[in-house]
Amino acid sequence: MWNVFIFVYNLFAVPLTYLVFYTGSLFNKKMREGILGRKNYWIQAREIARTIPKEAKLILIHSSSVGEWEQAAPIVEYLKKTDPAVFILVTFFSPSGYRIVKNPNIDAKLYMPIDSCWNMRSFFNTFNPRVWIICKYDVWPNMLSQAKKHGVPVVLASAELAEDSSRHTFPMNMVNKIFYNKIDRILTISNDTRERFLKIYPYPERLIVSGDARYDQIYQKSVKILVESAITIFKQGSTMTFVAGSSWPSDEKHILPPLVRLCQKFDHLNIIIVPHEISDSHVRQIEAVFEQASIKTERYTRFVNNGGTLCRVAIIDTIGVLAKIYRSTQIAYVGGGFGSGVHNVMEPAAFAQPVLFGPRHRNSHEACRLVENLAAHAIHNENEFEIIVEYLIQKDGLRVDKGNDAKRFLVENLGGTKATIKVLEELGVV
Repeated sequence: MWNVFIFVYNLFAVPLTYLVFYTGSLFNKKMREGILGRKNYWIQAREIARTIPKEAKLILIHSSSVGEWEQAAPIVEYLKKTDPAVFILVTFFSPSGYRIVKNPNIDAKLYMPIDSCWNMRSFFNTFNPRVWIICKYDVWPNMLSQAKKHGVPVVLASAELAEDSSRHTFPMNMVNKIFYNKIDRILTISNDTRERFLKIYPYPERLIVSGDARYDQIYQKSVKILVESAITIFKQGSTMTFVAGSSWPSDEKHILPPLVRLCQKFDHLNIIIVPHEISDSHVRQIEAVFEQASIKTERYTRFVNNGGTLCRVAIIDTIGVLAKIYRSTQIAYVGGGFGSGVHNVMEPAAFAQPVLFGPRHRNSHEACRLVENLAAHAIHNENEFEIIVEYLIQKDGLRVDKGNDAKRFLVENLGGTKATIKVLEELGVV
C-alpha cells in the first residue's frame, strides 16, 4: 500500500505542487518570496552542513511559520541550555517564518524544500540529524519516507488536530493513515486531540499527551515583558484601553463600527488597532472609519519617538510589538475568527485579560477552552461585540475575574517543553 501511495503521490501530487507554487508566485507576493528564497538552496544547505562540528548532535526542528515557532522556541532554548554542544538546525516552510524568526539559540536556519522525493533524499544526504522534531503539523509524505530510510526518528510535538479538521475525516483520514505511521511519536496538546489522532494514527502507545510547549514560550515572554520598560501608547491618562490584535478586514467589518460608538460613549476609553496587514492602503481604511466620526487616529511610527499620542485611537503600523502592547491593555480582541481561524489568544491571556474573538475558533484548542472556562467570548456579529465590550468596560470586577481566569488557564497548562524533552530522552536522541 505504501509503495503504491508514494508512487502516485510523486507522479501526480508533487508536479501539481510545483505548478501551484510557481504559477502562484506570479500573482502572490508571499509565494514569490518563498520561491526566490529557495534559489541556490543546495549551495546554502551544503555551506551550513560544512559548519556543523563532527562531534555535534544535530537536532532538526521544523516549524511551518511564525506561529509554530512559538512551540519550537522553548524546546530549542531548553536543548541549548542543557547541552551547548547541540547544533540546532531550524527549517521553515513559510517565508514569514524564515524572515521574521531570529533567535540566539538557532545555529542555522533553512527553508524546507518542496516535498519531492529528490529534494528530501538530498536533504537527508546533506544532513544527518539525530532526530527530526516537527511542531504542530506540516507533515509531508516524502519527508517522512526519507527520514525513515535514513533512520531518523520523527517526533510530532505539540500536535494539534482541530475538531473540524479534514485530516481526521473521510477521505483525508484514509490518506493520512498511510504516511502518518512513519512518525515515531506524536505528542498531543490534550486528551481530546489524542482521541482524534487515533483515527489516523492507531498506535496508542506512541501517542502521548504532552501539553502545548507554546504556553511555556508565551508565559516566559510575558515575564520578560513585565520587567522591561512598558511601551507608551497614550500620553493622556486612561483607565481603560481596548486592543484589537492581528485584525483582518473581515474582523474590522464587525468591530470597528461598534468601537466608534463605544469611544463616543466612554470618554475614558482608548483604542489600539494592530492590523495583521500593515499596508498603507489597509491602515488608511481603518483611519477613515474613525475619522468619519471625527475621532482622531495616529500611526505608531509617527508618535513612537514622541512619547505617545494624544489621539484616542492608535494604529500600530509595524510588526513585533503586539505582545508588549498587551501588557498595557484591559480588554483584547484577537483577529482571524471571521476568516480562516483565530490567531494567538494566549498572549493577552498571559497578561490577565478577558479575550474576544470571532466565531471561527475551532482551530484553536485554547480558544475553545477559554470559552468553556468563561474567560473568553466568541462573538458572531457587530451587535454582540458591542454588548459584551460595553459590559466589560462597565463591570470592573467581572472583567478582572475573567482576565485572571484566562491567565490561570495558561499557568495550569505549563510544562509542554519538559514533557517533550522527556520523550526525546526516552528515544535516546538527546
